[in-house]
Amino acid sequence: MFSKVNTLMIGWGPHATRTYSKFFLKYKFEPKIVVDLDSQKERVQAELKGFGFKTDVVTIPDSEKDLEVLSSNTRKMFDELCSKYEITHVIVASEPKAHYAYMDYFVEKEVHMLVEKPIVAPSKFYTLEDAAKVKDEYYSILNRQNPKYQCKVMCQRKMNRGYMLVLELAREIVRAYNIPITKVYVSHCDGNWIMPHDLFYENHPYKYGYGKLFHSGYHFIDLFSDIVKINSELSKCKSQYKIDKKIQN
Repeated sequence: MFSKVNTLMIGWGPHATRTYSKFFLKYKFEPKIVVDLDSQKERVQAELKGFGFKTDVVTIPDSEKDLEVLSSNTRKMFDELCSKYEITHVIVASEPKAHYAYMDYFVEKEVHMLVEKPIVAPSKFYTLEDAAKVKDEYYSILNRQNPKYQCKVMCQRKMNRGYMLVLELAREIVRAYNIPITKVYVSHCDGNWIMPHDLFYENHPYKYGYGKLFHSGYHFIDLFSDIVKINSELSKCKSQYKIDKKIQN
């Protein structure tokens, strides 16, 4: 266990209000400081106070919300915050297109990071070049990460009882019959109807063109990866298929 946990949280939006607040209250934990946009300061302060948190709130200019690299002023501010509060952990819960700028900074600070899914997202997502940019940013973080400091992606449905039951049954069948899983079919039917006005919500990915796969569909990619891992429990001759290196690259 860590001798101390001093957490800095970036972004206190609808998801944090709905999800993180419950976690913090349940485990009697709260971040030392929350960083959000100037325009959100009063709302964030009011919500944190409403939950009974004594968390400090610091803001950055709204003009910096979409920057791919933090400004020198913002980096200096984070340097001071990390020193003052002796930050050991960071939660990145901002709008996804801002994730990379924060991760790019904190991976060098060598602190533990928990990042909301999707790990990164481009400001526009319409071409293969845009998709390649997501891959490049992912590996940029991965290749610079100190193994001693964890960087985890929060995909909360991983602990959903339905998902866990699917994995348990799949694992039992694979072990019992020594056969690999060769096909996975997923049908998604939860959520709400998306109306025209929803496209203008800042916290909805459809506004920026990186819709379904980077929103609720992300959970099924995560589930698929866990299902595929079950095959590794089989003998080598049956465990995995050889994937064309061209596809991997």
